[in-house]
Amino acid sequence: MNYNKILTYKSFCKLLDSFPVSLFFYLIIVNLPSLPYIYAQFSKHTLLSIVALVQRAVFGAALISLIIMLMPNKFIKRTLMVVVTIFASVSFVLDFFAVYQYQHPFNSGMLDIALSTNSNEVHEYLGQYVTSGFLGYLAGVTIIVAIVLIVVKKIIRRWNVQRFIAVIIGLLLLVNVVDMLRLGLEQYKQHIITITSPLKLIQIIKDTYTNIKHYETYEARVLNNTVKVIKDDSDIPYVVFILGESTSRNHMSLYGYYLKTNPLLEKRKETGGLYVFTDVVSHHSHTLQVMRELFTFYRRTDTDEWYNHNNLFDILKQTDYKTAWLSNQESVGIFSLDKFYSRRCDYRHFTDVRESRDKAAFPDGVLLPAVKDIPQGEKNFILIHLMGTHGAYDNRYPKEYDVFQADDEDKGGDDEKRRIRAQYDNAVLYNDYIVDTLIENFADKDAIVIYVSDHADEVYEDRDFAGHTESMGTKHMIEIPCIIYTTQTFAQKRPQLVDRIARATDRPFMTDDMIHMLLDIMSIETPEYDPHKSLINDDFRESKRIYADKVYEK
Repeated sequence: MNYNKILTYKSFCKLLDSFPVSLFFYLIIVNLPSLPYIYAQFSKHTLLSIVALVQRAVFGAALISLIIMLMPNKFIKRTLMVVVTIFASVSFVLDFFAVYQYQHPFNSGMLDIALSTNSNEVHEYLGQYVTSGFLGYLAGVTIIVAIVLIVVKKIIRRWNVQRFIAVIIGLLLLVNVVDMLRLGLEQYKQHIITITSPLKLIQIIKDTYTNIKHYETYEARVLNNTVKVIKDDSDIPYVVFILGESTSRNHMSLYGYYLKTNPLLEKRKETGGLYVFTDVVSHHSHTLQVMRELFTFYRRTDTDEWYNHNNLFDILKQTDYKTAWLSNQESVGIFSLDKFYSRRCDYRHFTDVRESRDKAAFPDGVLLPAVKDIPQGEKNFILIHLMGTHGAYDNRYPKEYDVFQADDEDKGGDDEKRRIRAQYDNAVLYNDYIVDTLIENFADKDAIVIYVSDHADEVYEDRDFAGHTESMGTKHMIEIPCIIYTTQTFAQKRPQLVDRIARATDRPFMTDDMIHMLLDIMSIETPEYDPHKSLINDDFRESKRIYADKVYEK
């Protein structure tokens, strides 16, 4: 027998003895929470799809284990094993939570939202969603994983599994070479990353870092930005834009909801001047994504980056408008677009963010006195960003608005879910007071007030879920209120504009075109302005509304 062959075989066997079998099995196990949901994304749900998914998961685990096995230094090898185990464990917990709460694996969008919050909101969120039920499930699954790993270790000690694993890896290598040739290198690499937990978490962090750089790029771009204004015929002293939060029109009596959640706005509609738009939807179900598009010319069909488009506040800088930004949302945070947009304004005011997220915090009423303190010019654009009906719902209103109870609800299932629905309806009731009071502040002026929510919340409408998520979005998360109030003075001076507003209330609209409507109201035009995209324009053209990869139908 050839000596070199013997040496090679012995070296190979010795190398196989250092294969991290326990880590290999652990990397397979931690992928289990996400596998059914990744499988759901396959265009064809066949046995072959299942085999392809499983073999990629196993090969991804094998690939990492082989890399660690080939490390020549024991310290490096052990360090890598610890790092990989930590990443895999964190990814497992995040996936488990996301699947438990949102029926979708953890992704970069979820990390975006998490990093855009402050510590108090995180605490509030965890208090709402990290329930004893979730912790019980997690503990149970962790125990099962531990038992499986103990059994695997005993099997490793008793039988020589390394040789068997070597055969499996060899077969998987052949299959994946074919897979890579079929899909192409880039697409194949993405498939492996998606199905291998440590690689997936690294990719999510990388994507999030890229987003951070995008925001830095955006701020650098607009620092000395000059927008071309080709028309400025505005004569409106007060344009007020109230941006709500998480409020669904399906819970507003102004839109026919069976509980009296809008007594003040309904009364104002009866007396005249309030126009209720019946078919407006948001283009996303998270504030961050909505605000990227709400105040810029970026649109759902565009393929470039949102920050490459001019924004409303830089446009108004080229006019005689004084701009003000008032917010009961966070003023800091990596992804706080309140922070970025408010810097483009002449005046900005934020409430104490830490307090606003705490259970003892002031509700949106804290902004009401601040409205009267805004420095004013001859023409003013005022944006007021509310906390609205954001979860946890019982933190959004004072005790005197604890009107609706679980017994008043006709949906929700058990008493706990109906109680949460009642809290949401109470938040809507308080929001009615806030919006009506803000309107009243300008009722004696030459003013127009626009109120729209960023997105909505689903509150046990058709499934066991309360909140909003982009991954498993439904129409309940985007069906939002949109109302316009014109004062008597405003209506007397601009009857044609008011007539256009009144005739547009039933038109279908998606809010990524909001900037066109606002500019139309103010009689301001830039090269990007398009009257066909303005809801109140006689030349408005309905466009296909896409949400969650589906065409929205009312």
